[in-house]
Amino acid sequence: MFFGNIPHNFTTSHVFIHHRLDGGPGDTFYEWDLDRTNVGEFMLYIARVSKHMVGYSSLKLFSFYNQTSKYEKLNKGVLTYWLTAGFILALTRSFNFVFWIYLQPLMCMTYFLALLNYGFHGFLEFDEDGKSIPCVDSTTIIDGDD
Repeated sequence: MFFGNIPHNFTTSHVFIHHRLDGGPGDTFYEWDLDRTNVGEFMLYIARVSKHMVGYSSLKLFSFYNQTSKYEKLNKGVLTYWLTAGFILALTRSFNFVFWIYLQPLMCMTYFLALLNYGFHGFLEFDEDGKSIPCVDSTTIIDGDD
């Protein structure tokens, strides 16, 4: 949590939403509707990724698709994160400490992942049937170890 991550965010939303949809429609990291040459649209994307990072958009999606176990696991992580923030504030009585040590890493990780995802999923190519070509939509390492 001190490194800018809500507990269970990656094991639920990152794996079951982002990797399943690969940045495409329905993904909480969706970016295909943005002009990647426009800085203002990148700021919009950061706002979108921040909703993912705090668990909001993923909880909403899990609820919509009635994926109860994933919803409950992520919701437990969200509650743990914010209750811990409250506990740290009660313990230290310092908003500065809570901000710089606990909340600021979440904001940094949000920006880092938005920038990284912009590069990984920043390109689109469609085949003759109008379907996106997966190896172009996402960074693909051919003949890699993984």
